[in-house]
Amino acid sequence: MKTKKIALIRHGEPKQLGLLLGHTDIELSSLGKQQLTNRFNGLTFDRIISSPLKRCAVMANLIAEERNIKLEIDEQIKEMDFGDWDGLSYDSLWHQTPSIGDFWQSPTTVTPPNGESFHEFQTRINNWWQKLIREDESAVVVVTHAGVIKQILNNLLMAKYSNSHVDNNIVGAYKVNYAGIVNIEVTLDEDGYPWPVLVF
Repeated sequence: MKTKKIALIRHGEPKQLGLLLGHTDIELSSLGKQQLTNRFNGLTFDRIISSPLKRCAVMANLIAEERNIKLEIDEQIKEMDFGDWDGLSYDSLWHQTPSIGDFWQSPTTVTPPNGESFHEFQTRINNWWQKLIREDESAVVVVTHAGVIKQILNNLLMAKYSNSHVDNNIVGAYKVNYAGIVNIEVTLDEDGYPWPVLVF
């Protein structure tokens, strides 16, 4: 059997706070850059994958160059597309109809105007994740977004507890800080079937 390690890392603090950042492309603040630099200290990996958005890709590229590793940019691990809400302040989104609160309470039934549905987002991330965990690399770092990481966690728990009372949408139960990291180990059995587990 083969075991691989996957580190999911959220981008650092963006230059502008208080905005709903989906596909809105804002760079990191000085603090955000330092947060990611600190996060990568001591990490060893063979492969680095990043969302194309600046808050992920700029620092991921610098780190890849320092390690002499080719950076892989993957469109599939962008944050959710919030359509007309994207880039607006959270304060203003409470007064929209539907509101950001409606979406947070029931993301599977409320879709941001002209945005990606939660089902579309789930499908995009889950398809990407299932492909990644079947590959053979021994140590992978993924620089991405809170929504992406939450969906992967949701995927893991739903796979584990699919026959129990766990709700299909438990992403609101997680908080991923700027430059936060989630470590996952994947064991591929003799048939190539992946068995991912969270590592604390």
